[in-house]
Amino acid sequence: MSFHIQYTIEAIEDLRNIYEYISYYLLVPHTAQKQIRRIMDSIQKLNEMPERFMYYKENP
Repeated sequence: MSFHIQYTIEAIEDLRNIYEYISYYLLVPHTAQKQIRRIMDSIQKLNEMPERFMYYKENP
């Protein structure tokens, strides 16, 4: 069974902020890309096993 992952606006902004910090402040854009890819790959794994991590019950 597959589940649908929905990114909140806050999550997208957090990913953008992480990327910008690593890329522009630390000046390592390649590392920024790899880090965002690692995060997004981990999120996509929730499609297969959504109970792998604790469920966040409150709406942000």
